[in-house]
Amino acid sequence: MKKVIEVVPTMSTGGAEAMVKDYALLMDREKITIKVLVLDHRYSSENERILDENSIETLYLNGILYGDREDLNMLQKIRRSVSRYYYFRKFILQEKPDVIHIHLKLGWYLKLLPLKKMNVKLIYTVHNVIENYFDKKPGLKSKYFEYREANRLIHRYGMTLVALHDEMNQQLCDYFKTKKVVTVNNGIIMERFDPSKYDREAVRKELLVGEDEFLIGHVGRLHPQKNHDMILEVFCEVLKKKPQAKLLLIGKGELKNEVCAKIKAKKIEDRVIMLENRGDIPKLMSAMDVFLFPSRWEGYGNVLLEAQCMGLRCVISDKVPESVCLTDHIVVCKLSDSPQKWSETLLDDSIKGTTKGNLLEHDMKNCILKLEQLYLAK
Repeated sequence: MKKVIEVVPTMSTGGAEAMVKDYALLMDREKITIKVLVLDHRYSSENERILDENSIETLYLNGILYGDREDLNMLQKIRRSVSRYYYFRKFILQEKPDVIHIHLKLGWYLKLLPLKKMNVKLIYTVHNVIENYFDKKPGLKSKYFEYREANRLIHRYGMTLVALHDEMNQQLCDYFKTKKVVTVNNGIIMERFDPSKYDREAVRKELLVGEDEFLIGHVGRLHPQKNHDMILEVFCEVLKKKPQAKLLLIGKGELKNEVCAKIKAKKIEDRVIMLENRGDIPKLMSAMDVFLFPSRWEGYGNVLLEAQCMGLRCVISDKVPESVCLTDHIVVCKLSDSPQKWSETLLDDSIKGTTKGNLLEHDMKNCILKLEQLYLAK
C-alpha cells in the first residue's frame, strides 16, 4: 500500500483543487492511501464538502493555530503564518509518505524536510502556464524562488514534473533541461456531463430564463485571467442584436465587486445572472445556449472539456491550449479581435471548429490509471 500526500494551497473552487478532490475520491484505495494537506484555511467550498462526506483525511494548516478565528492582531497573524511551516514538517515526518504530490506552488515548505534521509518520491503538477509560476530572473522574487526550488528538487532529488498536455510537457523539458516530465491529461467524470440526464426547460425556469431567451454561459473565478471585461463587452454587443439574451456567470473571486460595478454601469443588471459556489455545473450547463471563454491565458481550461461533453458550442480565445479543443463545438477568436467580431462569431452557429481529438481519452478513469502508475512505479 502506497501512502500519498496531496499538497495544495487551498481547496476552494478552482480547477486544480477539483482535480485533487477527484484524485482523492477515485484512486484505487486497495493500492493507494491518499491524504490531503491544505496550506491555507477552509473556504466552505463544494470541494471541501465532498472530501468531508467521503471521509478523505484533510488537514488545513492555517486552522491549527487559533482555529477559524479572523479577529487576529498582527502578531497572531505572523505566528499563524510561521506555524504552518512547523506543522507541515511535523505532519510529513509523522505520516512518512511514499509520495508527496505538490500542486500549484512549492513555497519554502519542502526546504524544511530532510529529503536526503527520506525515501519519498516528489511529484509537482504545473496547473497553469509556466510564466505563472517561474521566472529565471532574480527580479521577480517569488517566481524566481519557485524556479530555483523546482530546479533544485528536479536535479538533486529527482522530482518529476507533471504536464497537463504534450505541448506543456515539451516546454517544461526545455525550461528545466530535464526529461523527468510526464503528461497526465486533465480529466472529467464523464457520467456527470451527460446532457440527457438534465431537464433543460426545468433548469431554465429555475434560473428565470424564458424559452425565447438566448443564454450565454461562463464558468470561472472572478480573476483577471478569465477576462470578464471582454465577456461583458461581448455581451453588450450581443444585446444589440438579441435584446432577449441573458448572461450566466458562475464563479467567485477577488474581482466580484469590480464586475458587479461594471454590470451596473452598463445598466444590464436585469440581463445578468451571477452564481457563486455551485456543485451542479452540469445541470447549469444544460440550460446554456453557448459557452463564452475569452481567457487571457490558460494552463489547460478543464471547464471546456465539460462544456464539450454537454454538447455546448464554445467560443474561446486563442490563448487557450489547442489540446483542449477536441470537437467541432470549439470556435476560436483572437484575443485582439473586437467585441463586435466576437459577438458575431458567437451568434453565428454555422461557424464550427475542427474535431482534433477524442473526449473519451479525457475520461477521469483513464487519467487516474496513469497517475496510479506514476505513484506505484519504483
